[in-house]
Amino acid sequence: MSNVNEQTLLDYCCNHINEIADYTQKSYSWEYTYNLEILCQSAKFNKIRDSLPKQISREQIISVLDQKKFYTAYILIMLWGGIGQRPSTNKDKRSEIAKSAFNHSKDIIESIFINVINALNSDNLDAIKTEYNSLEPGGDKKIPEVDVSFFTKILSFASQVADERKIDLLIYDKWTKLVHIHYMLDNNFNPAELYTPKMIGNLILEYEKGKYSTNLIQSRTGKGWDSYLHYCESMKTLANQVTNNTNVYITPLQLEGFLFGRELRGKQGKNEDNPRYWIQQNYWKKTKNI
Repeated sequence: MSNVNEQTLLDYCCNHINEIADYTQKSYSWEYTYNLEILCQSAKFNKIRDSLPKQISREQIISVLDQKKFYTAYILIMLWGGIGQRPSTNKDKRSEIAKSAFNHSKDIIESIFINVINALNSDNLDAIKTEYNSLEPGGDKKIPEVDVSFFTKILSFASQVADERKIDLLIYDKWTKLVHIHYMLDNNFNPAELYTPKMIGNLILEYEKGKYSTNLIQSRTGKGWDSYLHYCESMKTLANQVTNNTNVYITPLQLEGFLFGRELRGKQGKNEDNPRYWIQQNYWKKTKNI
């Protein structure tokens, strides 16, 4: 096996094929994270409150979507993803953020799921692009407090119930953007064509100071959809490469879940078996050449 500092993302994935193949995401217990009294001030949330499971798993969300309960699925996705959870927010503040997101139009939320599922089943990327852009700041479906890392969760779960899809829509946040940048570097594609060089530069300064957190890397103006689609296509290619090299069938969703990694706190987080840590340590010098 090559030295860790010489490995590509493909090498790393092939060397961790068993973990990827066996990857399952734990269910999330959400009630202790929020103030239910505040959440229930949202009439839409309060109406379905008693039907929500205390532990939310990917499988439960998919099951709800299969039943076409799109607004309930939306609530579950937001809770599963931890809407409002930021280092500077207390329980009440994150609950206010979640309540604001839950108060959005039910008709708009349901239209997003329906349009994305129909577009994937008919292989209509332009229609998906329209939905993506409508959820960006200034878009006509923009959901309060819901940025790209959360609205792509909606897109991702919608894609998982589109049986005729040719591409998996994935979750696009600060960690998966970092995966994308590193995949591009491995394949001689300049990330600065899609992402702002200043953001990448700030990231490098963090690494040089020994920090392990990552600020959200922004796409260039007008490149949000292009960056996202390129990421989804890249993970599809990488999953196929891993499958071919190991003879173990891997999906982009499995790959994404594994590469998302674990928190960087403590010794368990800061080791090379944690993809999040490995990616940062393996690529920061290489990224400096952008």
